[in-house]
Order: sequence, then C-alpha cells, then structure tokens
Amino acid sequence: MLTDGIIISGGEGVGVVTRPGLAVTPGKPAINPVPESMIGNSMRDAFKLFKGAEVIISVADGAELAKKT
Repeated sequence: MLTDGIIISGGEGVGVVTRPGLAVTPGKPAINPVPESMIGNSMRDAFKLFKGAEVIISVADGAELAKKT
C-alpha cells in the first residue's frame, strides 16, 4: 500500500489473499486494513521530516505457522 509516501508491504511469512470476500483485495498481502492504517499513521507521525518510508511486515516461522491454520 502507498499512502503519503508510506509503503506497507508483506514480507516473509505474510500470506497473499487469493480469494474475494475479505477486506483485502486478492493479490495483496494479507494485512488487515485497520492495522495497516494504524501503522501508516504511526509512521507519518514518527517521520514527519522524511518524504516517505517503507514498512515490511514479516512473521517469524510464518510458513510453519500457516500449516496449522
């Protein structure tokens, strides 16, 4: 997602939405809109002097955890 120079993307261990019906569009990282918005707002507040930032959300052992869900 890109908002006001803030890029939030999924890294290792973050799944990609494959079917319609969720709040996230298929093909996008499975990061829910409310936490994504909160992260973006926090980044904007913390880095007001910068023109942008990139946040990569990752999950340690995400592939293994996914097998259990």
